[in-house]
Amino acid sequence: MDPLSAALDVFELTLTSSTRLETAGPWALEFDRHDHLKVGAVLTGTCWIRADDDTPVRLAAGDCWLLAGGPRFTVSSDPDLPAVPQADVLPGPWASTVSYAPAGDPPDRADGRAVVVSSSLSVSGDADELLLAALPPLTRISARDPGAGAFGPLLELLNEESAQERPGGSAVRRHLVHVLFLHALRIAYAGAGDGPGTGWPAALADPMIGRALHALHGDPARRWTVGELAREARMSRSSFAERFHRTVGLPPAEYTARWRLHVVAHQLRTTDRRVNEIASALGFSSPSSLNAAFRGYLGCSPVDYRRRHR
Repeated sequence: MDPLSAALDVFELTLTSSTRLETAGPWALEFDRHDHLKVGAVLTGTCWIRADDDTPVRLAAGDCWLLAGGPRFTVSSDPDLPAVPQADVLPGPWASTVSYAPAGDPPDRADGRAVVVSSSLSVSGDADELLLAALPPLTRISARDPGAGAFGPLLELLNEESAQERPGGSAVRRHLVHVLFLHALRIAYAGAGDGPGTGWPAALADPMIGRALHALHGDPARRWTVGELAREARMSRSSFAERFHRTVGLPPAEYTARWRLHVVAHQLRTTDRRVNEIASALGFSSPSSLNAAFRGYLGCSPVDYRRRHR
């Protein structure tokens, strides 16, 4: 299994809100800071999006966006318009379709209309440092970007499913949004990995470090040494350690220890295995050593963590 797929298995995604917004005329909505990931798409028309006070970005039909780090953001027909708080327009997190035409013209008659889908996802565990830290607050994915060919049919289906209520429609939309997010994340990683920087995008773009991550994630119970990971990367130990730290942002031994604890947390959330069984399966010398490492990293015991997340 590739490293990104392994991570997405450990950090479960949960859709927490999704809304289809049909707009017309001049309009602007402001969304507060948030604790979730945001993924959205323009199904028809055009709009602008701005994260915090950064430069606004124009989006056309077929374009998507990904918001990481929880910034305040606005979506509008014109970035210079004063924005209305989204709570004044959107009745709740699961509003299937909301029509918004401040000037009074219905969305099906006014010029400049747009249809936008915006969704929020939560990621279990402490995913920010691994999955999201290297991404900018706002990533725009153009329908013309390399690898974005799948967005066309995906958004057509999302548009069709969100426009009307059908049996099983909410389940279909939930899965479509998950696929949309994963495609957006993959393309965002490819873009972030093209330049300098640290974190997963850079690591996955590096063939040697990527090989080491692939081996580590494929066998988290193994007590990997830096030398063994270096051999997987086909590098000398010293060159590998320096390159891994520079690329990933953590020394190999520290990353390995943290990854094992993320796998432990995943098993605590999703299985009924006892702590001593998890400790043995993942290569800890004893349940007490797992308890000490887990408490030192996540701030609570494995038992308390399971109680909070079940």
